[in-house]
Amino acid sequence: SVVDAVVDLANYNRMDISARATDNAATGLDERGFVDSITAVGWGPGSCAGISGGRTFVQCLPGTNVDFRIAFRNDIVMPTSMPQVFDFFIEVVGDGTFVLDRIPVRILVPPDRPLYPPEGRYWRDYDSTVHCADNERPDWGNLTWQTVSMPSGTSIRWELRAADSLAALPGTTPVSFTAPPVTSPIDIAARLSSAGVPNNLPYLRVTAVLRSNADRSETPVLRSFETRFVCVPTE
Repeated sequence: SVVDAVVDLANYNRMDISARATDNAATGLDERGFVDSITAVGWGPGSCAGISGGRTFVQCLPGTNVDFRIAFRNDIVMPTSMPQVFDFFIEVVGDGTFVLDRIPVRILVPPDRPLYPPEGRYWRDYDSTVHCADNERPDWGNLTWQTVSMPSGTSIRWELRAADSLAALPGTTPVSFTAPPVTSPIDIAARLSSAGVPNNLPYLRVTAVLRSNADRSETPVLRSFETRFVCVPTE
């Protein structure tokens, strides 16, 4: 019958489906070693006759969706001071010969110690109008700071920005200096004046940029900083 003919044709096209890892020939490592196991889990929509050996779908019709569970491990690559990346493919294969699909895999081996960002920053805005009267202006005094640690090769870059409004602070050119060699305290007025910035502007932003060492294995630890000012009458 016509029905029997269609069934026979469908059965004729059935194939066994398995999955395998492939080595990336561009590297000196066999990436297949990262695969711990490949397990055939289930199928659908579509039709397979069953699962053989836990890894192969048996006699599946074309278009059947199959589900593999893949477990990874790393006992072949030792961590170094830098992260390592390995790319390869998992191939879905029909009848052990025909590649039906290729799924990209990326394995990241993290460094053996944490890498800090090259730098990180924290800032605080000071609004003298909260404390000074309408006929007064701030006289910015000393900036002092304390660190928990300052490992060799690390530093803190300080940035001072002064402006007539709070909104103008981010776009103001900073007056910068670095510790070390500079040590606490510093005279804010002297730093601003040396850069041609008036010392009586009502808003001040102090930014601490903490900078890691060259291999990013250590970073300074800042405990606190403090800015002082007094209100003086305007002339």
